[in-house]
Formats: sequence, C-alpha cells, structure tokens
Amino acid sequence: MEKDIPAMINEIDVSLIDIADIEHRQKEIVKLEQDVGIIHELMQDFGFLVQQQTESIDLIQANIADAEVQTEKGTLELVKADGYARKAGRKMKYLLGAALAFGTGVGGLALLLL
Repeated sequence: MEKDIPAMINEIDVSLIDIADIEHRQKEIVKLEQDVGIIHELMQDFGFLVQQQTESIDLIQANIADAEVQTEKGTLELVKADGYARKAGRKMKYLLGAALAFGTGVGGLALLLL
C-alpha cells in the first residue's frame, strides 16, 4: 500500500506543474477578458464618432442644397437687375437726348432773340 518516496515526489512535481499551468492559463484568461473589455469600449467610442460624423455630413449636405437654391435665386435677381439697368440706361439716353434737344432749342431761341 505504501508508495515509495521517489514516486510520491514525482507525483507532487507533476501536480505542481499542473497547478502552475492552470495558474498561467487563468492569468491569460483574465488578460483576454481585459482585452475584450478594451475592444468593447473602443467599439462604443467608434460608434459614437460615426454617429457624430453622420450628423455633420447630413448638415453639410443640407447646407450645400440650401446654397444651390440661394445661388439660383441670386442668378435670377442678377438677371432682373441687368434688365432694370438696361431700362434705366435707355431712359437716361432719352432724357439726355431730350435735355440736349431742349438745351439746343433754348440756346437757338436765345440767339434768335439777340
């Protein structure tokens, strides 16, 4: 029934090796759990950043669409202003012509009266 001492020592050494291996594995598992937790936090941060960027991109797109509409309105206003300027130029020519004609007529009349 009794085992010899060297066999018992060998069993103890094997048991110690098994315990050390189990402890090493346990430490590796804990490290892996920590790494998974870090990856989880990174993924949450990444999701938050993507959400913020999406909102920014939506705002930029809305601003671009608004700028396009405002540019079209501005172009129409410029066309109207050009038409008004042309009409005003024509009126100025008529008034200048009338003033010259009147001035010449008055001047000629003055010469005749002298």
